[in-house]
Amino acid sequence: MIGGPAETELFLAAVERARLTRLLAYPLQAKILIQQWRQADELPTNRAGAMDHAVGRMLTEGSNERPIGTLDIHRRQVISERLAALSLFCGMSAFLLGSADSLHAASNSSLNNGGTSTLPVDAVPLQDEPALSQVTVNDIREVLNTALFTTAGQGAVSFVHQSYAEFLAASYLVRRGVTGQRLVSILGADVNGLVPGPMIEVLGWLSALGAPVPDDLVAHNVQQLLSTAGLELVGEHVRERVVDELLRGAAAGTITEEWRANTPALSHPALATQLHEASRHVMNDQVAFWICRLARDCAVIEAADDLLEIASTSSLNATIRAEAVRAFAAVAPRDDMSKLQPLLNLDTAEDPDDEVLAAVLRAILTAPVDITSICRSLRPRRTPNFFGGYARLLGELPSLLPENYVLPVLTDILQRRPELDDLAFDRMIGGLLQRAWSMNDPEVCQDIGAVLSNELLSAHQLFPDKVPPWLEDDNPQRRYAMVASALKSGSKGYYPVLEMRMVTPADLGWLLDWICTAPLEAHEPTRVVLHRLAWNVPDAATAERVLEIDKTHPAFPALSVYQGQQPISERPAWQNHLIDDEEYIDAASLESQLHNALARSCDDITLWWTVVIALAGNQQLTEGCFGWDLTSRPLWATVPQEKQEDILRLGVDYVNTRHPEPHRWNDLASFTLEDVMPDWSGAILFTTLAAHRPDMLSDVTPSAWSSWSPVLVRMPNFVGDEDWRIWIRDAVPPTGRDTIDEALRERIRQDDDFSFARHPLADFSDIRLIDIVSHLARDSVRSQDRRNEAIEVLISHAPQIALNVARETVTSETVPSAAFTTLARLAPDELVSEWIEQGQLGPIECLAALDTAGLSDDSLLALSRMGLTPSKWTRVVDYAADASVAM
Repeated sequence: MIGGPAETELFLAAVERARLTRLLAYPLQAKILIQQWRQADELPTNRAGAMDHAVGRMLTEGSNERPIGTLDIHRRQVISERLAALSLFCGMSAFLLGSADSLHAASNSSLNNGGTSTLPVDAVPLQDEPALSQVTVNDIREVLNTALFTTAGQGAVSFVHQSYAEFLAASYLVRRGVTGQRLVSILGADVNGLVPGPMIEVLGWLSALGAPVPDDLVAHNVQQLLSTAGLELVGEHVRERVVDELLRGAAAGTITEEWRANTPALSHPALATQLHEASRHVMNDQVAFWICRLARDCAVIEAADDLLEIASTSSLNATIRAEAVRAFAAVAPRDDMSKLQPLLNLDTAEDPDDEVLAAVLRAILTAPVDITSICRSLRPRRTPNFFGGYARLLGELPSLLPENYVLPVLTDILQRRPELDDLAFDRMIGGLLQRAWSMNDPEVCQDIGAVLSNELLSAHQLFPDKVPPWLEDDNPQRRYAMVASALKSGSKGYYPVLEMRMVTPADLGWLLDWICTAPLEAHEPTRVVLHRLAWNVPDAATAERVLEIDKTHPAFPALSVYQGQQPISERPAWQNHLIDDEEYIDAASLESQLHNALARSCDDITLWWTVVIALAGNQQLTEGCFGWDLTSRPLWATVPQEKQEDILRLGVDYVNTRHPEPHRWNDLASFTLEDVMPDWSGAILFTTLAAHRPDMLSDVTPSAWSSWSPVLVRMPNFVGDEDWRIWIRDAVPPTGRDTIDEALRERIRQDDDFSFARHPLADFSDIRLIDIVSHLARDSVRSQDRRNEAIEVLISHAPQIALNVARETVTSETVPSAAFTTLARLAPDELVSEWIEQGQLGPIECLAALDTAGLSDDSLLALSRMGLTPSKWTRVVDYAADASVAM
């Protein structure tokens, strides 16, 4: 701890002034900064000074285990620079405090395993050099015993943190005057000018310490330099050169987006001119991205017009345009935010995921708000499954709006909600209601009730993770004002009152009093609420009051049902809707209809399907008419057993006689019973026989099975249970099973819109079906989705065939994404070997599916050399999984 809040604020302000904020992320360096602040009430002027101070402090820090030696601080630091150079440039990761003999004795220990190189203290070079002469082994050992080093096992030590070794190694090169080609060679950039990862921080510190770094070295490593610690200390000339190379590389496509880059460190006087020149010829998305990033992070206010132009360029990716909007909002005056309003109305082609819209709304909300433009632009997400900037904005919008705009925005967006269901949009409505309730104003609560009075919304939709605000912060006066307004403002006012949990059974007494003075138009919705609440009265007193309501009370029609016994004829119309329903038919009439249908089918067998409809009784216009079992239909139990047998026998004659016509209904968006039941009734008969009379299936002729199999394959499912198809296939004779299988195979061949991967009739142990699926997977004419589905089936049921298909298709012109997934699951070494050869990971869709347990040790080692540690690998796979979901 630093001290009280005031001292903490002073310390943080000093850290920010010295541009040392990033050091607070490193516990050891943060501790040293705090100690220096406590001792001197000041901090180093820059990061190089902080690093130099940290190194000096650790070199002089003593303890019982580490007594302070005889060397002065300057000599210790020069020796530590030599040790850092050995560590970085010679690969010596640790130093053995003992002699070379002790290293030989430990040669079989873990000290030198796993590629670790250890140098004995008596093997450290002792040659004289500028500022360092007459060095002894004891001098080296004294430095190795300081706090700058930590134990590395088996009597060895290593630098306590890699960053100190990088800084000291750069200091060593500066002190020795290493420049030009010699510097390039030492940094390992001889071949292509690219500095290896472990050396890039050394290059950054060299630039920060003012060393003459070759221009080509900066040009080839500009993107890597952006994340180095020393970048913020380089001179203006170097910063200008880095920006030039950065924009040039982005235009050439060799430098892409790098979100970890320390771009604020690139600020310099000529930056506005550089960005303006680059914005005149924006070659691609990468150039636009870096212009936006530099302008925003370096606060280049002169770039505002250029950023607005980039944001308005329709040829750029919507994500880049959104970045331009954010950059414009960061550098332009608040009064200029209105210039972004034309971007609120981009079509789906220009802003498919609403990223530009989200950025523009955030910008506008920081300026004087035009309520009309905000209301006009708010809408459900275009891609409801995409969680991006717009989804986050919808969640935050209620807190961003000025208080006097909350109700107008709420009123307007409720009119737009029916356009598209969107959970994030509904939650925004919930947030607006919570914000309005928090105003503690009864008049606002009345407005809330009026706004919601005709909306079919529920508390679960708007507040999925919490209770409504009027239950969390209950104020009966304001809540009753809201309820009264809702019940008076719309005939459906009872719905939000109940579903939004505006009242509880404890409010029954108030409602009984209020309805007596309420306007007539509020009586009916109030009665609905009272009837619902009275099912669960809170106490005996309330129950007595309900029972004492007489006919003169406005609530009597709703509460009389709780008083004594009542004949059906006196029930309210809303409760007795079946009796008053014009389409409701009494039991005697239904039995007569069934008798007539059965008689007609005896005379004309082609009319047997009308018996199936008649058995459904009053369910003829519901899903009950399409249930798979005739014996579960309402009127089946009213039919004598011998007549039931007649119905089934007539059904067998029907399917043996009729030739179904599935083409008549297969593509219909809507249909009548006359359109579909002549064919569907046959499928219902087959299922009934399979479940109750499988012996009768043998009476179905082979030609009938051939005719009816397409119906069994194509008939949609209405009852949520797909097992009925399996029962038929298992119960039918072998001839029937073969025709059903052939009908399924034919539909898979012919209908690209038919999903077969989980079809209940699909038997993937049948090699004939697997042959068709493998042909689909190889067919480049088929759609990507069709081929992907086929490959996924092969992965599950014929993995070797799936692997062969994947190997063939990955080299073709159009490659289904599932081919890469197959290799990732079944042959990960083959896939990774290509990545290793190319030096990069991909495609991205493979990463989440990659079977890392199936990778060989060689592949894992190669991936680790590419910088993929286990923690990094986990983050990569998580990102790949999120990306595949978003896609």
